[in-house]
Amino acid sequence: MPSLREHIELCRKRQGRGFEEVHKWLDSPEIPLFLRILRHMPFLSERNGKRIENLFGKDARRAFENHIRDDMECAKKKIMSILLPRRRAN
Repeated sequence: MPSLREHIELCRKRQGRGFEEVHKWLDSPEIPLFLRILRHMPFLSERNGKRIENLFGKDARRAFENHIRDDMECAKKKIMSILLPRRRAN
């Protein structure tokens, strides 16, 4: 997954602002792992998105959605690299 710093930078490029508070809400090591996992669950994204809006404003929701999308894309690439490893040239 992208690091906290990478999420902030991606957000800054996309939205002109890093939304550090959103990324910390999702990924802070001070939050128990189970809660971090729940905050990333796609089936809870509507509920969590509303929570983000209430905490940090409407623009923050887009940062939240992009964060989840970036993490899912990274996870997909990792899984595919395990399932379909590149063949090495001999």
